[in-house]
Amino acid sequence: MLAGAARDRGEPADLSLWFRSNAIVASFAPWGVWFLKNAILVADRDGKKAFLGSLPILGICLFLAGLCLSDSFVYPGAGFLLHRGSVYFAHALIGIVLYLLTAIQIVRQLQEHRGIRRLELQYLALSCGIVGLLVAVFNGLGNLLQIRTLNRASIFVVFAAYLFMAWALANHRIFNARHVLAAVGHRIAVVGALASSAWILSLPLGQVMSDTAAWVVGTALGGTMVFWLDQKTRDWIGLGDERLLASLRSEVIHLSQLEAGSHRLTVEFERLLALRHHAAFASILSNRGNSYVGRGLAELSTTRPGFTTLCETAWITPESLQRRRPTTGLEDLGVFLRKHGLAVLITVPRDSPAPSLLVAIGTKDNEWPFTYPEIQRLQNIAELMDSILTRSRLTDQAAMQARMEHLAMMSRGLAHDLKNLITPVSSFLVHTEGRYAAGSAEAEVHAAARRSIRIMTEYLREALFFSERLEARFETIDLPRLFQRVREATAARAAGRGVSLVLTPGTHGPLIADGVLLLRVLANLINNAIDASDPGRIVTVVAGTKRPGWLQLQVTDEGRGIAPAVIDRIFDPYFTTKEFGEEVRGFGLGLTISQKIVQLHGGTIVVKSEPGRGTAVTIEIPTVQGRLPASPFAMGSSPS
Repeated sequence: MLAGAARDRGEPADLSLWFRSNAIVASFAPWGVWFLKNAILVADRDGKKAFLGSLPILGICLFLAGLCLSDSFVYPGAGFLLHRGSVYFAHALIGIVLYLLTAIQIVRQLQEHRGIRRLELQYLALSCGIVGLLVAVFNGLGNLLQIRTLNRASIFVVFAAYLFMAWALANHRIFNARHVLAAVGHRIAVVGALASSAWILSLPLGQVMSDTAAWVVGTALGGTMVFWLDQKTRDWIGLGDERLLASLRSEVIHLSQLEAGSHRLTVEFERLLALRHHAAFASILSNRGNSYVGRGLAELSTTRPGFTTLCETAWITPESLQRRRPTTGLEDLGVFLRKHGLAVLITVPRDSPAPSLLVAIGTKDNEWPFTYPEIQRLQNIAELMDSILTRSRLTDQAAMQARMEHLAMMSRGLAHDLKNLITPVSSFLVHTEGRYAAGSAEAEVHAAARRSIRIMTEYLREALFFSERLEARFETIDLPRLFQRVREATAARAAGRGVSLVLTPGTHGPLIADGVLLLRVLANLINNAIDASDPGRIVTVVAGTKRPGWLQLQVTDEGRGIAPAVIDRIFDPYFTTKEFGEEVRGFGLGLTISQKIVQLHGGTIVVKSEPGRGTAVTIEIPTVQGRLPASPFAMGSSPS
């Protein structure tokens, strides 16, 4: 601009200063690329290490910059022309060689790395290659045709390339470099095809109508053709996400037609996600009130700082974490991702403060990161899976409710009949007590009969309770008093097995619940824990508060645990794995009854178990159900 103003005024203008300045800046281009390469490859993105590793190249670039100050680099000619000296050509040759060596090094290291480093090196290699090619073309044509505007335009190419690299290496949304190049090239080709077709069609049309009308009609006809060609070529070069999404949706719907149960559907959906993303595993985490739980993964608690951040971002990957401004929530999510080897974690539905599902997928076989288009596709599929699983769960619940009612009716009738049948037998055993000599065969048969009648009576009590239409009586509960009554109800069984009980009620605000039903739930769970424990082990019961307005009760043992193959069936009526404890085998109603009582309180019950290491049963219920008369468990009173 200054040189042009001086020329307009007829003053002599010396452009050599600006030419040298431009060359000095250009001298550091190879070092800038080398430094970026080091920053990508160095561990933990350590900028200091990246800089130190680039010092040899920086020294060469400083030498090149010094050459620009030589008198033989450039000198003014006649008028506003500049003459390039021998040093200029030496400078250009060394710069080109250095740039080529840098590009060759990048390409070589592309073959040695995987995952996000390989992707970022691809961006760097593409930028270097495209910039080098375009700058060479622009300068070659400018020198050949004496069109200096082309020479000057090369600086905008370099500037645009640096902006592109900055966006690609700093944006938390990651894109595949090849797809970006293909998409940009495709768009340029489409625009070129549209312009060419409009011009070609306007030539014959111009013979029968005005030039303006010919261009309008030619553009409309060419645009229609190019639109069709755009859709076809997108699929040919692999840019058609719609086709991939439609294919995946079709597979999901097909699986939903084959599998009816929500558990089996979840397993099949996880298998499909892992297969289609070439990952080691995938896990669908379901909402359990205060945490999200899935197969093979530790639960993600809603109280963790990372959970709120995840809901705000809707998705997270290890690579996007590196490119976001660090926060406590993001650091917590990073710990969770690293612990479980996850490549992506998303919420379903997206942008929800209380997602119904979380979808986690492990690292891909080739360690390639999840790109943003893949994440968008995964979110769409996950929302479809969520809808199908929700419908499946409702169907499961309706079927289970009908089954429970049918089993309850059968149990009620059977229990009444058996009760009438065992009454005379029980009376006979009472009246014949002590009539047989100790140690005789008759005495042993009598004792066995009494033991069998006791087991049958216990079964009848459980069956009748299971068949009742329970209605909870919500009252104010004194939790320490309730824990004391639970200890009294289970102490004898624990002593008989040599198991220690540790009950910690803690301190809490008011609790509105049905004390009698809660006593039964805790007694059932503790008795199960005692039966599963070897002598000398400990069963703990702890009350706590994980979120406002909710009470958490947890019963933990150090026993044999429950096999993963059957843990999903433990709440089914008459299903039991108990082959140890006070009696030979359980009745399979204890956990069913416990679940029924917890549901009456509007709460949740979750069982986690590891074979050989023990089981933890966690109950969460609201602390306030309603305000009703005082409970028998209120302070200073005893249960009836």
